[in-house]
Amino acid sequence: MAHREDERAEALRTMGAEVVVGDLTRAVDVADALAGCGRMYFGMGVSAQYLEAVP
Repeated sequence: MAHREDERAEALRTMGAEVVVGDLTRAVDVADALAGCGRMYFGMGVSAQYLEAVP
C-alpha cells in the first residue's frame, strides 16, 4: 500500500510488486488492500500521524 500514486509506487511495480493506494489510518483502506492477499510486506516509518491513529 502506498499513500499516493507517485514515482515510488511505480518503481515498486517495476520490481514486480502489486501496489495499491490507500491510507493506513483508514481501516477500510487497509481491509480493501488485504482482501485476497496471499503475502504482504509491511514497513512503515514512524510519524506523529500514525502514532495518533493507534488506539
